[in-house]
Amino acid sequence: MSAQRESDELVLALIAALRGHGHLCNVLTHVGLGNWRAIEQAIVSILRPGTRARELNAIARNIVELLVDGRGVTGPIMRDVFFAAMVAEAGPDRSRRLKRKIAHLGERMRQPARRPADAPSADRRGARRSAAPQRTEPRAQDSAPVGKAA
Repeated sequence: MSAQRESDELVLALIAALRGHGHLCNVLTHVGLGNWRAIEQAIVSILRPGTRARELNAIARNIVELLVDGRGVTGPIMRDVFFAAMVAEAGPDRSRRLKRKIAHLGERMRQPARRPADAPSADRRGARRSAAPQRTEPRAQDSAPVGKAA
């Protein structure tokens, strides 16, 4: 069987398991705004080998958070149902790899994004210099009393 067909069957098995569970079906219908095709695409992107955390849409990010963080009532239920369906469809070895990938995505989502201003920059000679210090005190014109309008 081709890898694409195996992935498609895995996604269908996961969707069936999630839709078959009353609580998870309600939660994911809410998260996906009733669009189960969007939920399916989010799961496809989560499981795709080359996907990076920054590429995940809001639905996929919510699913990863539920699976990785396991918070509230829904998190542990989601983990149990999702990973049980994954093992049943993909087998224990592939499931372990996918579970590590999902955990990695969750870890990367927790890390603050590095903006260019946060990173040191290089001047023309290649020497490293830090970003300009931030002004912490108000300027004189900012703190002057406001007078009556003319």
